[in-house]
Amino acid sequence: MFPSIPKDLVDNRLEEILNDKNAPLSISSRLTSPHYITLNALSRHDNHSTTEIKRKPVLCFNIHAEKHLKNRAIRILDFMCKNLEHRGHQFALDNYDHTVVIIDTIQIHFNIRQIGKYIPGEKGKYSTREYITTDNLAIQAYEHSYSTKQWADAKIVKLEDKLLRIIAYLEIYAEVEKQQKIIYKEQRRLYDLKLQNEQEVFQKRQAEKSKLDELLSFSNDLDKAKKIEIYLNERREYLLTKGLFTNEEKEYYEWGIKKAAWINPLIDEKDDLLDI
Repeated sequence: MFPSIPKDLVDNRLEEILNDKNAPLSISSRLTSPHYITLNALSRHDNHSTTEIKRKPVLCFNIHAEKHLKNRAIRILDFMCKNLEHRGHQFALDNYDHTVVIIDTIQIHFNIRQIGKYIPGEKGKYSTREYITTDNLAIQAYEHSYSTKQWADAKIVKLEDKLLRIIAYLEIYAEVEKQQKIIYKEQRRLYDLKLQNEQEVFQKRQAEKSKLDELLSFSNDLDKAKKIEIYLNERREYLLTKGLFTNEEKEYYEWGIKKAAWINPLIDEKDDLLDI
């Protein structure tokens, strides 16, 4: 989320925004004609907000600030919403009913919050830091919650003076991210195609190996059957010449010939015992 964006790209986009004569480029000291999202934020921020606002998901970016900073945070939100909408971007609820601004198909969350700082605790063996809030405000933006980018008040430049640059940055980020998603999608397609091809080759190889194994098995069985027949015939001839081919030998010979026929893959010979 939020890779390093070349400064010149942001500068060029900021110049484009500043040259838009119809854009609401100045932030007023008083809230006038508030955006509907601003009104939703006011209702949510108000302790007496209606149950409808609490119960039903509405388009509303979160504000986390103490009461004395509420007016300023609301005006910043109103300025952001009006300019984002003027730039042609849309607001929507994501799959979790969180409000996002959609910039060039990229869904971006943002919120306005009061920030704090850590100060050293009392010196001692177990020295700790204490977190205190300040009167500084910040905008946090993210596409995925595990990675955010923050713009905050500084000693010289206030957050209000950064808002148009933030919008320019988000637009450039969305364009870059969209292209990255296209590249990733194509890489994923090629990877899946490679896996599919490898799987097809593997299946063909397995089928070929299975056919070869079957061929080797048939040829080995045929070879065994032929060897048995040769052995039995030569044994029979030898015993006949010696006058030793008894009924018992005849039964053995016939039994062996049947077994050879059962082994022979070219002969459909059945065997009551071996076929069980």
